Amino acid sequence: MRRFLDDFWDYYRDLLAYKDTPSEQTAEKLQSEFWKLFDTKSGYHLLYERKQLTLLKISELLYVLEHPELPLHHCPGT
Repeated sequence: MRRFLDDFWDYYRDLLAYKDTPSEQTAEKLQSEFWKLFDTKSGYHLLYERKQLTLLKISELLYVLEHPELPLHHCPGT
């Protein structure tokens, strides 16, 4: 679980950095890393279930890759 949290916050910091200097190559890398982070099974059933629910919202959660000018917490359509 600790490993996931460390990886999650590393990913979040990468998203923040992307917003300052967006590029198509970095966006593709971040999308791939998102899949690795949330589609990897862990030894914790509840964490894995939560990760699967997160994957269902990938387009909303990675909207910032298409629109880096928006805040990370922005939800399309709101």
